[in-house]
Amino acid sequence: MKKMCVLIIGCFLTAVGFGCVVIPCGFASAGVTGLARIACSLIPVSLSVMVMFINVVLFAAGYYFVGKQFVMKSLVCAVLFPVFLEICQSFPAMEFLMEEKLISAMIAGVLIGVGAGMILRSDASSGGLDVIAVIIEKKFSVPVSVTNGVLDGMVLLFQGLYGSVSSVVYGLIVVLVISFVIRRVMTSGTGAVQFMIFSDHPMEIREMLLHRADTGVTLFETVSGMRNTSAYAVMSVVPFQKAYEVRKMVTQMDPEAFVTMSDVRSVTGREYTMPAV
Repeated sequence: MKKMCVLIIGCFLTAVGFGCVVIPCGFASAGVTGLARIACSLIPVSLSVMVMFINVVLFAAGYYFVGKQFVMKSLVCAVLFPVFLEICQSFPAMEFLMEEKLISAMIAGVLIGVGAGMILRSDASSGGLDVIAVIIEKKFSVPVSVTNGVLDGMVLLFQGLYGSVSSVVYGLIVVLVISFVIRRVMTSGTGAVQFMIFSDHPMEIREMLLHRADTGVTLFETVSGMRNTSAYAVMSVVPFQKAYEVRKMVTQMDPEAFVTMSDVRSVTGREYTMPAV
């Protein structure tokens, strides 16, 4: 139920980005909406109807390559998105959106990126080129955001053949923002901080991390560059909320310890996404 709510909200945000910003501002559209706009320039039908038609064709490929569960969830979005798009197109764009094109492009990118990211985190797709991107990720491990960027760029360039250069440029800005936001949404909540600790008391720090901080620990054999002596380096990946606590513990135990902290975008495995043993 929770994933379905996230899916519906994601569909709505994506439709708002296209229907209330991209289309009224005349930006070239990426994805299946861009394909539909190209088709509508040749065939006099409603944009929302063309979007749904293209989605049906591509979902057939998704059913074959990805599976029934993915397609069933995506089918909900494929129906909701054209409906939301039709509703959003009935609302006039705000005046400042028509005047400040760069700001409008960034707003559209954020709305569509957050919406698409929420849809993908629900193990679904908004349809169209997202389906192709998910198929490629399943088969070749190419990130969804990368494939989407390439395909969207091709759609934008094709629209440049009959549209203005400025519309394509602003459309490209939208695509770049979408790609960045999708990556952030897809990895949000799964990040952590990696500690690398070089100390004369590695075993004491190991015990402290295991039993007091309740985090995993890995020891590496190292050689001190200054002293040319063997030692151990302690590595630990901890959730963001524990980072300050762990740093404070290490400093109290060994004020002279050399400590580095690095952001980790995503963490999977035992004690993070698997039960501990």
